Amino acid sequence: MPTDLTDRHYLPAGFDNRTINILLVGCGGNGGQMLMGLASLDTALRAISSRSLHVVVIDDDIVTEANLGRQPYYRGDVGSSKARTLTERINLAHGLAWQAVHGRAPEAISMDGADIVITCVDTASARRAIGAALAECGTVPAYWMDLGNRASDGQYCAATTTMAG
Repeated sequence: MPTDLTDRHYLPAGFDNRTINILLVGCGGNGGQMLMGLASLDTALRAISSRSLHVVVIDDDIVTEANLGRQPYYRGDVGSSKARTLTERINLAHGLAWQAVHGRAPEAISMDGADIVITCVDTASARRAIGAALAECGTVPAYWMDLGNRASDGQYCAATTTMAG
């Protein structure tokens, strides 16, 4: 439990009573789980507040046999766009209208307008390209969360670009 105000974090005032826009880059192991978690979070937010989430998912990969069992895809999904497949499934299950882009960030989508960017990508070069695109945006997101993993370890990093309070 925080002992004083310096240990607390407050959401930016601009997040009050409106839809929070999230850009999720990558829809594999981490990204697929993150998308399902965001759908659950959206359900909870709608139940307890006037906030909701709008998520845009981008991934240029397709589902392969190697993805089955360790990512949230089924045999019938093989050959389909990861972003489109999982986003459509989430939309149908939760009555949402989230968007999917089959492409590579940042080339295939504007990074502008996202309140939160969540990257679940495989390479440092992809992270650098996304970081450079974010730096060039007219509006910098309030938060950037990055998730990654290898065969025997993983990492996450969350950063805020605003001082809220």
